[in-house]
Amino acid sequence: MKRIGWLISTYLLRVIVPYFAMAWLLLSVILFVQQASRYSDIFFSANIPTNLVWQLTIALIPNVIAFTCPMAMLVGTIIGLSKMQGDSELVAIRASGVGNLQIAVPIIVLGVLLSGFAFLVNLKGVPLAASLVRNVASKRQ
Repeated sequence: MKRIGWLISTYLLRVIVPYFAMAWLLLSVILFVQQASRYSDIFFSANIPTNLVWQLTIALIPNVIAFTCPMAMLVGTIIGLSKMQGDSELVAIRASGVGNLQIAVPIIVLGVLLSGFAFLVNLKGVPLAASLVRNVASKRQ
């Protein structure tokens, strides 16, 4: 019985993770472009050294990750489970005797792991990135 639970858990994650990854990529690109547009004068200035442009680009990434990771998890879960429901896979899983809690556990574990990652990015990466942005802005002056 444990083997079946493990198979179902891995199947659920294999359904959700691609949608999570695509949502994370799409949301990250959109938010990065929005954040980078605030610094367009730095990005498109001819007399700014390229290392400052790269520093600014890297400094914008933690803010983007902090916002997009939880939203991508939500989108990936909704799309993945909706697809499974539309294909009647969830009905078949429930009919085989698997409860809702056992279906939810792998998704909750993935969500907790990604929440911990986003927490660490918010705790360590965002303040470091903010200081890097201030440093780039002061060198530009």
